[in-house]
This record gives sequence, C-alpha cells and structure tokens, in this order.
Amino acid sequence: MNKIQKLLQELCPNGVEYKPLWQITFWDKKFKEVPKQWQEKTTKFKHISAEKLKSLIVDNGAIRLLSTGKLEAYTTENLAQDYLNKGEVISIPSGGSANIKYHNGFFVDSGNILAIMRDENIIIAKFLYYYLLSKNRIIQSFFRGSGVAHPDMKAILSIQIPLPPLAIQNEIVRILDAFTELETELETELETELSARRKQYEYYRNKLLSKAELERRALYHCHFEWQSPSEESLKKSSKNVSGIRPQLDKIPSSEVYLHCDKKQSHDSANLEGVLRRGIYKGEGRLQAPPPYKEEYPNNLVKMVSLGEIATCIVGGTPRTTEKKYWENGTISWMSSGEVNFKKISKTEKKITQAGYESSNTKILPKNTVVVALAGQGKTRGLVAITEIELCTNQSLCGIIVGKSVISKYLYYYLANCYKKLRDISNLDGNRGGLTLPMIKNFQIPLPPLAVQEEIVSILDKFDTLVNDLSSGIPAEIAARKKQYEYYRAQLLSFEEV
Repeated sequence: MNKIQKLLQELCPNGVEYKPLWQITFWDKKFKEVPKQWQEKTTKFKHISAEKLKSLIVDNGAIRLLSTGKLEAYTTENLAQDYLNKGEVISIPSGGSANIKYHNGFFVDSGNILAIMRDENIIIAKFLYYYLLSKNRIIQSFFRGSGVAHPDMKAILSIQIPLPPLAIQNEIVRILDAFTELETELETELETELSARRKQYEYYRNKLLSKAELERRALYHCHFEWQSPSEESLKKSSKNVSGIRPQLDKIPSSEVYLHCDKKQSHDSANLEGVLRRGIYKGEGRLQAPPPYKEEYPNNLVKMVSLGEIATCIVGGTPRTTEKKYWENGTISWMSSGEVNFKKISKTEKKITQAGYESSNTKILPKNTVVVALAGQGKTRGLVAITEIELCTNQSLCGIIVGKSVISKYLYYYLANCYKKLRDISNLDGNRGGLTLPMIKNFQIPLPPLAVQEEIVSILDKFDTLVNDLSSGIPAEIAARKKQYEYYRAQLLSFEEV
C-alpha cells in the first residue's frame, strides 16, 4: 500500500467530496451564459495584446509572460511596468484551444481567463491545475464556434472537482511535480538528440552536394573503375602485388587515392585492403591510381539551368464553387501546403476529369520534383518529389527531368537550396514569390549520371536514418507522455462520497 492509499484509508475511507468548479474558484471575467449565483465575486488582473506581450520578451527575464499558446518566455519588471500581475492562478485561453496553465508569482498576461481559489483551506491551486489537465480532452470539447473557438464557460464551470484532504492533495502535487520534471528532461534530451542528427545530416548533405565534392567524384568515375575480383583474378594478379607494394610505399599517404568500394578513405592504412580487393580494369593486374589532386578539369561538372535539362510546369486550380469539379474526383491534386510532406504518395484532394479540363493544371508523372512558388509561412521554396501521378495548383511548379538528370538527385540538390530559392524570390520587388522564369533560370551542378546515382544512394541512407529518428524520437516522447498521463489519471481518481 503506497502513501496516498494509506492517507485515503486513514482520512477519507468512505470516499471524497466533489464540487462543481464554480463553487471553488473566482474568475476575472463575468460570463454572460453563467447563472449569477455562480459568480458572486470576480477578481481583477491586467491583460495586454499578444503583439505587446511578444515585444516584452528578453533573455534571462524573471517575469513570466503568460500567453494562450505554447510560448514560454520572460521579461523584466522594468519592462512589465503597469502590466505586472501577481498571484497563484490557473489560466484558460479566451479563444483557441484548451491550453491550461498554472503560475504562482509575478506575471504578464495576454488573452487568458484567470482563476484563483475561493478557499485555500479546501483546495490547492496546483492540485486543481493537475486535475483540469487530466480532463483536457473534455475541456477542449467545450471550445466551440467557427473560426477561433471560444470556451463554453458554463460547461467548464460545471466540471465536478474532487476535494480530498489537503495532505493528500499536497502528496499528489509532489509526485506529479517530480513526474513533470522527469518528462521535461527526457523530452529535452530526445529533442536535442534529434536536432544534433539533423544538423549532422545537413552538414554531410551540404558537403556531398558541393561542386568541389561532385567534381572529385566525377574525376574518379571518369578515370577509374574498381571491381571486386574473382578468386581466379586474384591468383593471376598475385604475382604483381609484391612488385607494386614497394612502389606504392614510396608514394606519400596524402597523395594516394584509395577507393575500391566507395567506402574506402584516403588513409594509407587501407592500402592492404585495396591491394587485396581492387583490380584496375583493362590491365588485369593490381595498380594504384595516380596521385590524388585538389584541382580538377572544369568540364567534369557543368553548371546548367533547369530550363536546359527539364520541363517546368506550373499548375492550376478548378473553380472551388463548382461541385462537379471536385465531388467524387479521381485525379490526385496537390496543394502548396502538401509540399511539406516531401515525398508525395497521396493528396488530400482529388478533382474530376471535368475539373482537370477546366483549369490550367497538368498531369505530372511519378518522380516529378515539385517546388513551392508561394505559400504561407515557410512553404515558399520547399521541395517535394512525387511518388504518384498527380496535378498541382498554381502555387507549385513541377520539374520533369530529361535523360541527363536523376529526379532524386535534383530533389536532394534543390532541397539543399531552400535559402537560395527564398532569397531569389525576394529580388526585383517580387513580394516574396518565385516565378516560372526564376525556376527555369536556376543553376545547378550537373555531374555524370554515375555520380548522381552515388549521391542519391548515400543521401537515401542518411534520409532513412534521420526519418527513423524523426519518427522514432517523437514516438518515444508520445509514449512517455501517455505513461505520465496514465499515472496522473490514476493519482487523480477518487471514489465519491
């Protein structure tokens, strides 16, 4: 039997009393839909606009900025000035979603409805906060209305609240505070790990797609082809190894380019492995490549415009008021927001053949690279690749490559050019939108197909690793949250008198 069970058995063996929320709290606003006797008294707090609240944010501040969203920020007493409040409060947003918060001390508020306890000898504010958190889904269902949802305070104030003895409330708060701290630490560690892996991926992607690295790989593919030898080949060439080894040892390790299976480094420690496994085609015996050089011929990797190597197509949108263009549609139609999914295997909406024929949209084949010309927030400049045949709206440009380009290579390269694409879209007073001519004139390095295949193979592996982490780490965080919610629900379940 744990401590809480002992306290329950000792202090309230027959169960605990429940009261509606309105009977144990005072709020800082009169609610029209609520009976007058529910609000005999209101409390007063100062509120400011969300824009003003954000303008107060500083590093290392001590005054909490209480927003309706997920913002966790602070300011100074000097900046807060006349907007400063003090108290132990529970906040519920006046609009949006049920983002319930607790604070004890100085704070500045924006957009919340604030509650204090009527009698602290009956209920502890933080105990009530944890109990309301456990009922978050129910409270969220009480946020109603089109557009910005607003809380139905009559329904919220009707929620029944358990009132166990203060000793039990304090013990539950202590346990849940500890759980919350552990959960926060774990979440921070996991998110830090994910961020580090993403940065590592971006570093290697940038390096792989640099012109210098593409030229280095192009040089290798132009001059050398290594293969895994058969046992017979090794026997034939074994006589040459002893004669070559002394000559290779004379070459400085920094100048020996050792590359057999595309995984070897330039380290002389790998020399023996290359000698045992590598055969230079056409000679029938083991050889070392010539000294590795830092400078390469300029024509190995050409800079070309997308218009030279691909067909660029901007989509269109059938009239949304025409039901016959949308109802029971069978043609996948991609909106600009869906570019965030990166690999498009399905679309939210589909159009009919009549809708397709009524607009300027065009069918794009599988493996088309799609660039967002416009879109809200950070959408403009994002890149995706299609895994199905589809058409798009006018804010997306489909890039259908020719024979000299591998679609996936182009996808990875353009995805790495997000900042550059956004920068060029701001030129010439274009008000932040990419245009078809901008896409057609955009320059990319074009290495041989063998190099493109190699780059795609490497980045596919990196992409899989990062995606596994991206899905695995949030899944781990979600699992821990569910575990926390389960224990919280168990702690806050009481038999009613």
